[in-house]
Amino acid sequence: MAVSKSEVVLSFYGDIGQVVGKMRIVAMKKNTLWELNESESNEFQEEPIQILEGNTYEYVIIESPSKATLRLGQTVTKSKLSNQGQGEQGRIEPGLFTGRMPIVLENETGKPLGRAYIEVRSYKVDYRDDYREMMNYISNKCTDLLLEVNSPSEVRLTPDPGKDSETIYQRFVFLKSIIKSNNFLDALEQIVRSPHEKLFMKDEKVSINKGLKPNANALKQIARGYPRIRLNESHPLFHPLKNQYNSEVTLPVTITSTKKQQSFDTTENRFIKYILQDFQSFFELMKNRLKVKKLKKDRFILNELDEIIDLLNEVLKKRFFTDIGDMQFVPISSPVLQKKSGYREVFQAWLKFQLASKLIWVGGEDVYSGGKRDVAILYEYWVFFSLLDLVENLFTMDVPPVKKLIEKTSSGLGLKLKSGNHLAIKGSFAEFGRKLSIEFSYNRTFSRKGKDGQFNYPLSGSWTYRMRPDYSLSIWPEAFTQEEAEEQELMVHIHFDAKYRADNLLNLFGSNSEEDVAAEKEAQRKSGIYKRADLLKMHAYKDAIRRTVGAYIIYPGDQNRTWSGFHEILPGVGAFVLRPGRKDKDLCEISNLIRKILEHLSNRVNKYEKSTYHLYNVYKNNGEANNVHMHLPEKDSLTNNRVVLPDQHSIIISSYKGKTQLDWINKFGMFNCYLGDISTAFTFPQELMNAEHLLLFNEEGLTNTGFWKVLKEAPRIYSTAQLEDIGLRLEDKGENDIYAVFKVERDFSYDSVRIHKRDLHLPSGFISPYIIKLSDLVNMGK
Repeated sequence: MAVSKSEVVLSFYGDIGQVVGKMRIVAMKKNTLWELNESESNEFQEEPIQILEGNTYEYVIIESPSKATLRLGQTVTKSKLSNQGQGEQGRIEPGLFTGRMPIVLENETGKPLGRAYIEVRSYKVDYRDDYREMMNYISNKCTDLLLEVNSPSEVRLTPDPGKDSETIYQRFVFLKSIIKSNNFLDALEQIVRSPHEKLFMKDEKVSINKGLKPNANALKQIARGYPRIRLNESHPLFHPLKNQYNSEVTLPVTITSTKKQQSFDTTENRFIKYILQDFQSFFELMKNRLKVKKLKKDRFILNELDEIIDLLNEVLKKRFFTDIGDMQFVPISSPVLQKKSGYREVFQAWLKFQLASKLIWVGGEDVYSGGKRDVAILYEYWVFFSLLDLVENLFTMDVPPVKKLIEKTSSGLGLKLKSGNHLAIKGSFAEFGRKLSIEFSYNRTFSRKGKDGQFNYPLSGSWTYRMRPDYSLSIWPEAFTQEEAEEQELMVHIHFDAKYRADNLLNLFGSNSEEDVAAEKEAQRKSGIYKRADLLKMHAYKDAIRRTVGAYIIYPGDQNRTWSGFHEILPGVGAFVLRPGRKDKDLCEISNLIRKILEHLSNRVNKYEKSTYHLYNVYKNNGEANNVHMHLPEKDSLTNNRVVLPDQHSIIISSYKGKTQLDWINKFGMFNCYLGDISTAFTFPQELMNAEHLLLFNEEGLTNTGFWKVLKEAPRIYSTAQLEDIGLRLEDKGENDIYAVFKVERDFSYDSVRIHKRDLHLPSGFISPYIIKLSDLVNMGK
């Protein structure tokens, strides 16, 4: 049981295991320093002296060779104060480091004299179980992927455990997950309980005095077999044989009987025995190579190797395996190995083992290099594989993900997954009718783009500084390339960040109370700490990375939380729970979100699509727009809504002829536009239907009638005669002339806009009515 301490003594060991020095470590806070007993240390494969990440500890050297000092670095710093007769003093600050942390005692030239190890705990109480669960899942996922890389015919029977201890441990982590999995152990039990067997015919001598099954072969042996014995008259067969053969009655002493016998010494069972021996030999080789190096940090690996070797040895000692001979050849094509329960699982494990023994994961150095156990980075990798499962289930992949994840190297097989390295997998989706392309990215960098560092819209990327979310899901219509979709505002990015150290929403997003907001402002002012930094980061992704519609945190907490910017699902921010041990259940919530987004994007008339359509049309031309610096009405007097923008505000410019027509306009609230001659084709300009106002000039070109609001009623078509019927007599009229008549009313809100006709620079020979934008109109009048 771990015992909480206020201070402990840690020993330094030399190359041959001798104690070369000691140091005292003092905790600055209670319950942040522990000492494990030997049994617990071995059970969890951890160092006895343990500290807590994110805390500070004081140290002092109490025994050491002359002029020996600690090797300084990011986690160990020497005190600048006088030692006052004591040994070297300083601080140990592990920061976010977790796992086995080495502390080196060295001489004045930097040569190591001894090493000590401290276990740095994660402050999350269940980090031990999380670490094992995530490591096993990643190992199983990788070994499953490996079967897609090599066919069984390519498997070599001479895997190599590697030379250095880091490579050995890395491969051991993958292989251990195979051997100690319940699936493998259960399969062995299944084989022993219900083994494959073969039947064969065996001849044996049987005494004539025993019963026998009469058949042609037995009768022949009775008649001809030797040596023979004479029958007594009391024997039941004496008289029948005497009467038949009329000679001395004799029978053979024995006859040969053929019986069916069962045997477990089959080719398949020999192969299972070989597999176990192969595993055992491989782990023995690992053990021997580590023993040669005699590194203290390897002792826990050696203990684990001993456990697995003993496990395999116990299985091989069972009578079932001791009665089976040695394998002569590998029966890869055997239906028993391919289909029979137990045999199938062990055979698959062997194939995985052969391939996993050659796998090198460069990213694994971030997780357990040098004995550390960086649970936070492991969680980032684990979330990647979990999301990869989701992506494979939701989408049709262009190429199998294994092609992007596993590559052949000079050392065997390499897993390309590494924190900070970009990895992208593409696919498609068409379930809701619209054909969509997708790209699932790990560590994609969204950078500024453009000439001389200036961002050139509409290119992709961040319009401020570069951003790198952990995971990004990009979605766009299949009919467009990625570049075209970015340029035409058809691209959608959704980002996820993994946060292992967050326990609950309060840790992530803080509180929404007025008091906490005020306290946060004070904390920012004094220490620069942002309690809601994770929430702000999600907003930063959404704001800085163009075409981002969602940014979400993934954390092993207890509650999901999402916000939507509008009543539709996009845009949104929030957090989703994803916990080791409950992956499948938690992953459903993230899957549901992505499916809702896909369904939303498949709707061609959703409001987000409409907004991006207009955004593209507004910004697709990078030229300078007209400037309108003039007092103009802001609000529609009829609807109280904002008015149409000046550069979209269409104005009909026309002249009236005399007081008669102006009186008619004022009296009836109508205005007539000449369309053409009914005897020939006439057109109805679409611009007339979209016009907002009418600007009337008298024959002298003055705007003394002001602006007239064009009411949103469909215009009516009148002939010359019909206009006369409603009181308007026109000069220079034609009998076949056709007019569009609009409902209008005087709009006094635009009286400040005084335009003279001569200032408009209208094209020569223009025909009234003439359509112009309000922005062009006011700029002409300047």
